[in-house]
Amino acid sequence: MASESEVSASHVRDSGALRKGPDNSLLTFLGNIGVIVLVILNVLSLLLGIGIIVVGNQIDKGIDKNDNITKLLDKVDFGSFTLMQIVDVIIIVIYVIGAVAIVISLSGGLGALLKLRVLLAIYIVFLVLMIFLELAVLGIWIELLRQVHTRLQGLFDDLLKKYTGFDDITFYTVGWDFIFILFNCCGVRPVTATYNDFQALPSEFWASSSRGNDVIPFACCKDVSVENYLNYNNTVCTVQLQDYQTSGCYDIFRDTFTVLGKAAISVVGIIVLIEAVAIFFSIVIIIAVSKKKKLLVV
Repeated sequence: MASESEVSASHVRDSGALRKGPDNSLLTFLGNIGVIVLVILNVLSLLLGIGIIVVGNQIDKGIDKNDNITKLLDKVDFGSFTLMQIVDVIIIVIYVIGAVAIVISLSGGLGALLKLRVLLAIYIVFLVLMIFLELAVLGIWIELLRQVHTRLQGLFDDLLKKYTGFDDITFYTVGWDFIFILFNCCGVRPVTATYNDFQALPSEFWASSSRGNDVIPFACCKDVSVENYLNYNNTVCTVQLQDYQTSGCYDIFRDTFTVLGKAAISVVGIIVLIEAVAIFFSIVIIIAVSKKKKLLVV
């Protein structure tokens, strides 16, 4: 009969053989690669989360510094809230997104680095939820793109009819002014000497007695900005149609939506692929750690 020392030695050899077997070696190799990949991905995700918070903070400070923008947004009612309150909520959402990105990256990075199965499991749940959310948002975006060519122009026409100019600061008026200035456009279709959306629709701006001889609002002039357009006066632009934005806003939005749509599909596809890789390596690390613990127990 074999002695206890021989049995023990045999047991150690068998355990070593298990640890050095081809399947276990591959699993260990993939686990080690997974740790490196997850740490790199989550460091980048951590930096992204911090960057999002910094951007939100810069937007917040930029709005607070400009009294004209703050006062303007605070005067515009949108349902039970002012536009300024809605902007504040958007900024908070930006902070939350950044914080969530930081939490997810920490759970994934620390889970991989320390090989903590609980953190990796939480990380996997986060990623699965993110994939479903991203695919849902992508579906909504694709449907929106589909409707751009059929519904956007008619919607713009209806909204421009409510444009008042300076007679009354409404959500529609401020919205259009910002669109004219930020997107370098004027009207729904291009304004020319023979065609003008403000007159053709007609808009409330055109019917206003305070319009004078202006055929386009100040927000359509090229040298205007969000900071100065409320006090802007240039009849060469607004009456004589010189140095004004010649592009129609529908064309700008259609082209912008098309470019953004293609970019969004590509970006979401890449993100989902990266998240799938992260999930795969997280599962590999969990299995490798679990198997190692079982072998140690044996």
